Amino acid sequence: MPHYEGDDIFAKRLREAMKLKRMSAAQLAKLTGIGQSTIFRYLGGSREPIYGNLIAIASVLDVDLDYLAGRDTRDRAGMLSEMFEKLASDVRSSFGLKTLKDAANDNAATDMPFAEIPVLGKMSQGPDFRFDDEGYPLSGPIFDMPRLGDNDPHAFGIIFEGDSMTLRLLDGDVAVFSPDAEWDSGDLVFLRRSDGRVTIKEISERKAYYVLRSYNPAYDLEEVPKKEVSFVHKVASIRPGGGRPYRES
Repeated sequence: MPHYEGDDIFAKRLREAMKLKRMSAAQLAKLTGIGQSTIFRYLGGSREPIYGNLIAIASVLDVDLDYLAGRDTRDRAGMLSEMFEKLASDVRSSFGLKTLKDAANDNAATDMPFAEIPVLGKMSQGPDFRFDDEGYPLSGPIFDMPRLGDNDPHAFGIIFEGDSMTLRLLDGDVAVFSPDAEWDSGDLVFLRRSDGRVTIKEISERKAYYVLRSYNPAYDLEEVPKKEVSFVHKVASIRPGGGRPYRES
């Protein structure tokens, strides 16, 4: 988890920023793509956000990232050192290693992209993506991205296309998914149907089906029977693509 000055300084500053913006937890959840239940945990101080969520919240509330995280009173060199140690810690914990040097000496670890996240391609390629029975990617990446606090060794990225999630995802953004993370109703997720079609939507769960909602009101709700779904993965973070598609080399 990111380090904060004081156990509840993030929760306190989050409440202050939301009050200034006159924004409710439901509105913040909608604009950031973070589950409302998770927002409530942040506000109550029982959970600290991953870096991707922290960036999204700071952007929506228009506040300084360091201030929101409680790092504004600390020197920059110390903050950078801590950030790199945080990333190194994520790598070590993912593979049960004591040091990064252990990873270089571990044959199993060196065969895995522990420092990078594979980006499989664009959403339109959905039927061509290959996954195992647990939803872990088998397809090779078109490129790799650095990990930025993402500590799921099975995390992967997909390049978003379209305007259905405007305000949260733009055409060309990379959504990073965590197969090992639990998701809640209201979360932004990657859903794959048994026929290979994929989608990124906000999800709600019913007894026999999932309700998928776009952020763009021009798109209707979708109801997908659970029996037609291969798997659902939570969005762990979003890497902005500048509103334009990536180009593969």
